[in-house]
Amino acid sequence: MNLPECVRKYLVKGFVYAVSSNKGDQDGTRTALRNVVKHAYGEHASCGDWCGYSRNPEDYVHKGLPKGAPLSSVELRPELEGIFERFASQAEKICPCASSQSNESFNNLAASKHPKAKHYGRSESFNYRIAAAVSQKNIGTKYIVDVNQTCGLSPGQITRKMRKMKDKYRAKRCEAQKTKAYKLRRNIWKQRKSRQGAAAERREGFTYQSECGLQGIADLLDDPLGKEIQFKAKQLTLIFYYHLSKQ
Repeated sequence: MNLPECVRKYLVKGFVYAVSSNKGDQDGTRTALRNVVKHAYGEHASCGDWCGYSRNPEDYVHKGLPKGAPLSSVELRPELEGIFERFASQAEKICPCASSQSNESFNNLAASKHPKAKHYGRSESFNYRIAAAVSQKNIGTKYIVDVNQTCGLSPGQITRKMRKMKDKYRAKRCEAQKTKAYKLRRNIWKQRKSRQGAAAERREGFTYQSECGLQGIADLLDDPLGKEIQFKAKQLTLIFYYHLSKQ
């Protein structure tokens, strides 16, 4: 199912609104998810006050869809309804609006103390590294000062000042990331990066993608020379694996 990017974003936005506006309401989440496709196809009988169609049905346009017109593909609709029905049938799991962002944040913090490129799993420092990550997650970087005081060491005025400054910056950045302005700016950054990536792919083709080296290989299958190249490539692969098994 190849959807235009604008249609995909429109459906994702509808899914997010349906879940977030019915947080904790299992029946409301289920009804709202089933109504996303109906709304996208111009059927507004089940829409609530949030839908602008009820206020101005004559001039209403779908913001985000091509030319502001509702979807009309008959073949696409059953597939979309099947996808949203799968989520609607599990509304009791979705309606709490739980997020794994906190877990991902801790994983990233633990990786900074215990880099995956280094094998510290069997070292004596492993427990201390994970404990440092847990302490920083719970109380901030001032855990270093607390550890020094517990061990009877002088925390140092520069250390205390630096840790206080870092924790203050961390709290300020956390609050800024929750604001609507920051989230809008982040969406603009994502769109800009996506456009730059699409422009680079049009100029250079795919340079990093699963099986990107096989792009265009189907065009060679009907060509006699292409079949010969493919046969020789298989022979070279077999020879390579044969010599590799002998080592």
